[in-house]
Amino acid sequence: MNYVANSFTVYLLLLSEDVFGFNIGLVSFVRSPIADKLESCNTTESNGYSPTFFGYTIKIQAKKNTKMLFVGAPHSYGNTDWESSQRGKSHLIPAQAKGRIMECPIMRRANIANCSDIKSDSSHGDAIGLNFAFHGGKQLVCSPNHLTPCAGFKQIPGHCYRKIKHAWRDDPINHRFKTEHCMSKDRFLDLIFVLDGSDSVKEANFDLVKTWVINVTNHFPIESNSTQVGVIQYSHLFSNLKDQPYLKTEIPLATQKSRKNFRRNVTGIIYMKFSTYTAAALHKTIADFRGSKRFEDKKTAKVLVLLTDGKSNDAENLTQAADYVRSLGIVTFAVGVADANEKELQVIANGKGTNERVYQVEDFNNLTEIVERLQSEINYMLLDEGVKVGSKNARKFEMGQFGSSTAWEVSA
Repeated sequence: MNYVANSFTVYLLLLSEDVFGFNIGLVSFVRSPIADKLESCNTTESNGYSPTFFGYTIKIQAKKNTKMLFVGAPHSYGNTDWESSQRGKSHLIPAQAKGRIMECPIMRRANIANCSDIKSDSSHGDAIGLNFAFHGGKQLVCSPNHLTPCAGFKQIPGHCYRKIKHAWRDDPINHRFKTEHCMSKDRFLDLIFVLDGSDSVKEANFDLVKTWVINVTNHFPIESNSTQVGVIQYSHLFSNLKDQPYLKTEIPLATQKSRKNFRRNVTGIIYMKFSTYTAAALHKTIADFRGSKRFEDKKTAKVLVLLTDGKSNDAENLTQAADYVRSLGIVTFAVGVADANEKELQVIANGKGTNERVYQVEDFNNLTEIVERLQSEINYMLLDEGVKVGSKNARKFEMGQFGSSTAWEVSA
């Protein structure tokens, strides 16, 4: 069993009071409620149970005549019986964890202490138990992962709860760190993915790219009119043709009204193969943005995300094309995979020779690692005063995750 990941047992090493002075002895141990559901501890995969991280944080506090052990299990889903019924299912991920903090009396010569939850009304994603602070009868619990809805988007400013007269309430400190900027109802997003469909990508990897596009877009409310998403695939440019079959709008802006339809249409995109005319693709993207009825609307953030795995065939035109895109108020992100040219990525993303809005991964399988970061950066474009290219005016506590550590300050 993976004891590190699951932390099913917390062993208590306490100073023994009945023997010589400062001898340390094992006097008790506390087991996670999940441990009691296991038929055997001789398995290599914890019998399919998702790790709860029982014992991630522990504190000992005197309570009347009893010493109490407080144990955090931040990856718990909040209900032992429910966790048991869901064992082995792939949807159990930390992002859904409610978390638990359990109060366990320390009993000498007892093998298992009876634990009870001190806070059971947390929300999915709170991961209660990452940290907490107790002083006397005061109890403070913080959730740096607490999600705050923001016009269909999710922000993570953090949140704390304090126990007042036997009831948990929002801590007053939350008001000092509350999200000051949120996407207004009249803020909009036009988002276009520009995908390299050249021969070097390979079909299996292009399927991974399509999945990545779907995952990134899952963060945005495409069902509402506030977000429009489009997809362009590019590879070759024919100098003597008016219509370019390898610079193709796969999904036009303003045509997708549900996640289901968007997912189906992205999945159905056929991989092109051929070469890598990135500058031509940028010019093509401008035409698609201009096709939006709200292109001139200052309340609409225009975001372009280009993904490529190599060097462009029209590098001599790339700087001019990228500068022109940004001059129109379009925020550009460049995602490079494997052998993508870093200087070209910088030209596409910012034109300043830095890695601002540049993402690089070693392999197409690693695209999943940048999904949340990219979602967060795009989200900043939607905050009040944050639509202008490169603006960081609104970047305050929207993703601050305050409450990552807690402590009581005791006055002298």
